[in-house]
Amino acid sequence: MKTTTVALRLLLLFLMGTGGVSCSTGKPSPPTVGEIPPVGIVTQKGDRQLAIDVNPAADDDYETAFQMAKDTGIERTSLFQNWDTLEPSPQNYFGEWLQIADAYYPAKGIALDLTIAVIHTNQSTVPADLRGKRFDDPKVIRRFKALLDFTFSQMPNTDFASLVIASEHDIFMGTDSPKWDEFAAFYKEIVAYLRLKKPGVIVDIKKIRETRAVTEEGGGWRIGAAVTGAELKENARLKKLVVD
Repeated sequence: MKTTTVALRLLLLFLMGTGGVSCSTGKPSPPTVGEIPPVGIVTQKGDRQLAIDVNPAADDDYETAFQMAKDTGIERTSLFQNWDTLEPSPQNYFGEWLQIADAYYPAKGIALDLTIAVIHTNQSTVPADLRGKRFDDPKVIRRFKALLDFTFSQMPNTDFASLVIASEHDIFMGTDSPKWDEFAAFYKEIVAYLRLKKPGVIVDIKKIRETRAVTEEGGGWRIGAAVTGAELKENARLKKLVVD
């Protein structure tokens, strides 16, 4: 029976290819995962963390699947909830999964990347009574703040590594510039609120145009907070500037 996620299966396949796992007999056992010597240039771990998304096991034995992930050295995992799952009707909340996570992961010493999706790929997941309203409507913003308050009240012991408020929402937005603008306004309000409630927690900033842009401005450059180093290296105008 399958008890691991795709990510764990891929890890096991990798280890089989590198000598971490062996099915042969009559030979000395290969080193365990923790004993495999590093190859090539070693970069110190620093403050980086390993995260694996452990899904429910096919045989419902989540504990075994999670322990396999933990044995690889993970320090964080994730929990995904849609807004309308947590708030199925106006200001009536469902927190069972939040409570379960709060009882389970802190006891394992694992931090949590929590997603509360306002948008999930190609659809809005706001409660039904709010659909049709703009994302930057004050009522929508107030209700999401109230949802965050409820969420944190259900998870007093959880070490939040990050909080994500949309999933692949570029599919939903498409090329609708006004929709991007209203969501960006909503996002900025929520980020400011989270900074007060949970200082230091990373808030997802993917797919917000301003954070992904590299633009010339006033004789200088404005570089968005989510622009990667690789993207900077690939920017033709910036490369020319450095070379010149």
